[in-house]
Amino acid sequence: RVFATAEPDRYEAAHVGEDGETSLWDTRVSPVMRDGEVVGVIQISSNVTERRQAAAERDRLFDLSMDMLCVAGTDGYFKRLNPAFEYTLGYSVEELMARPFVEFVHPDDRARTQAVIERLAQGEPVIDFDNRYRCRDGSFRWLSWRASPDRTGRLMYATARDVTQKRSLEQLLVHSQ
Repeated sequence: RVFATAEPDRYEAAHVGEDGETSLWDTRVSPVMRDGEVVGVIQISSNVTERRQAAAERDRLFDLSMDMLCVAGTDGYFKRLNPAFEYTLGYSVEELMARPFVEFVHPDDRARTQAVIERLAQGEPVIDFDNRYRCRDGSFRWLSWRASPDRTGRLMYATARDVTQKRSLEQLLVHSQ
């Protein structure tokens, strides 16, 4: 393909070694040009087996977590969500990612939430920030957040835990006292 198009290409392939172990290789192929013609190619291959296994393990933990895990942009949209969001809020991941996340925040909590997003955009991590999120059925759940920004200030990595029941029990205790 590189000879035919004179364009670089890339592919991954599995290789079985003499020991019977399978490894995954990422290969990049670039044309060597002379007088406008491809006269050869340069191929660089890297063993990416461990990197792919680590990514698969990370993705598995992300998917299995009972806590809500997300990557969000300071542009106001979720970039990645784990299944706990669907379970807790009742919306599909696609529905949550299609709208600005502040639309799901209780109106009384939006200003505080926006202030936290601004802190994260400036590189400051946030620990134990609580706000209410609207569920598909119209009810609200209290979520307790921990978030950390990336180096660019464009992404936030966050965990949220549903603390609705804990808050209800605390209110009952205060009321009974």
